[in-house]
Amino acid sequence: AIAATAIALAPDAFAASLARGIAEPAKSWRRAIRVGSIFGVAEGAMAAIGWGLATLFAGPVRSFDHWLALIILSILGIMMIREGMSRAEDGQMAAAKPKTLYGTILTAIGTSID
Repeated sequence: AIAATAIALAPDAFAASLARGIAEPAKSWRRAIRVGSIFGVAEGAMAAIGWGLATLFAGPVRSFDHWLALIILSILGIMMIREGMSRAEDGQMAAAKPKTLYGTILTAIGTSID
């Protein structure tokens, strides 16, 4: 079960860490290991936190969990549709920001939070 969970969680974190690593201005093994480690730790930590919270709140939330999921996913879907329908002022995409450690950590957490 642990191996199946790891295989299921790995592709999005791998793709995001690969993209983040490719976008690094200076290519080095040290930076590659740093980016991979950040994504690996974030993925493992989020799985552990999710398991802990699920065991803690499973009983009280069980009666309305389906409604909670509907509301959260509806809000996210509406936000994604609105963002996709909106245009930048000049029709161009925003310029990429410099890659920082903080940005890498946020990307890792954002990828792992699902």
